[in-house]
Amino acid sequence: MTTRNKSGAFILILLFLLSPLLPLVEYFSGNWYSILHSYSIGMVFGIFAYGYFLNTLILSTRLPVFDRIFGQDRVMVLHGYLAMLALLFAGIHAAYKISFHFAITRQTVLGIASLAIFAAVIAVTLTAMVSGRLQRISFMQKFRTWLTAKTIFDYSKLKLFHNLTSVAALLAAIHVFMAYSTKESQTRMAIMNVWAGLALALYIWHKFIRLILLRRKSWTVAEVNRLSPGIAEISMERNAGNFKGQKAGQFAYFRFLSPECGMEEHPFTIASRPGSTSLSIIFKELGDYTAKLKNIKPGTTALVNGPYGLFTPLQKNPLLFIAGGIGITPFRAILQEWNHSGIEAPTVLIWSCRNADQMIYRAFFEECDKLHENFTFIPVLTGEGGQGRIEQSLLEKHIDKATLDQTEVFVCGPDSLNKACATMLTSIGIHKKNIRYEKFG
Repeated sequence: MTTRNKSGAFILILLFLLSPLLPLVEYFSGNWYSILHSYSIGMVFGIFAYGYFLNTLILSTRLPVFDRIFGQDRVMVLHGYLAMLALLFAGIHAAYKISFHFAITRQTVLGIASLAIFAAVIAVTLTAMVSGRLQRISFMQKFRTWLTAKTIFDYSKLKLFHNLTSVAALLAAIHVFMAYSTKESQTRMAIMNVWAGLALALYIWHKFIRLILLRRKSWTVAEVNRLSPGIAEISMERNAGNFKGQKAGQFAYFRFLSPECGMEEHPFTIASRPGSTSLSIIFKELGDYTAKLKNIKPGTTALVNGPYGLFTPLQKNPLLFIAGGIGITPFRAILQEWNHSGIEAPTVLIWSCRNADQMIYRAFFEECDKLHENFTFIPVLTGEGGQGRIEQSLLEKHIDKATLDQTEVFVCGPDSLNKACATMLTSIGIHKKNIRYEKFG
């Protein structure tokens, strides 16, 4: 991430974290003396919960400006943390309100309903949709396996359930509009109305209007090629215009309108180089959806939302690429482009796979190694008969100590590989700011 992008990301985080201060000032202007009253403290937490609630919804709409300065993968991380912070503050708000004065009214019912829906969505998301420390607990691993084995908890239904955040946001907005403290001032009503209106309008645009626009610029599946057992490539041709703005290493969200795999949307790295007349993705059968994806037929319509991501290296400093299995995909697109224009910076690609038959397009990387003096390809096989895993000694061998401070590392693979590489690289002396991960999934 460039210095400019880091500054933009910092400002973006501050904007989303501090934005509730605007309505807070309006609510307590002239009444700051009462802010430590239990009723007022509850209101403060409520204002912050409401703001974070709506900001979470805004972040989910994939606005290109957020991606350009922060990267869509990091936007989703911020989205998750902000959602949990909103839930925490909403819970504290409810506790204070109940302790001060509680009455069953339409307003309180709406607030409780909003909080309940939001809490349920976060609980299901943490349990069945994302990977993290919670899933490392043995019990949670077994519980998640049991949940995903049930049809009701398949990915498409989980995504649909996750969309209930928009319903929770709408209920929260009505709850706030009905509050006496909000209705006391036209300015307060305006601030809270505009904020909610913007969040919900962006959500409607993202979920419905954008889908209509994508249909007008749809793609058609040209070929489905099985590259090796469990790995396949889908190539697509665009029906109108070119795919603009793509940079090598980026990803997009793909929706194939086929009964073979369902019509749900999934992110995939773009495997074809920028400027190509076709678009392709490479996928490994890792779940129910990808197992069905190989069965789609040529002629199937595909809707593509993107490109997204900041996983695009610049040829200014020495580069180390580390890929695990299907994580080779962004590096293929990057090296396809550089193979065409020239490899200027010293670049090493280390690719780890279990077996040789998983090393799709290995011949391409070996050819690049022969053609370009600045490029080195290191295949690593971890399965039976292989040379073992990527170890620190291997990384040290291919990192020039003279340019240690300038070396930039790009890692794409399973979480286990990302964590292991982070530990080894920092031990070698690579600064964390020079290590970039692809975590769009």
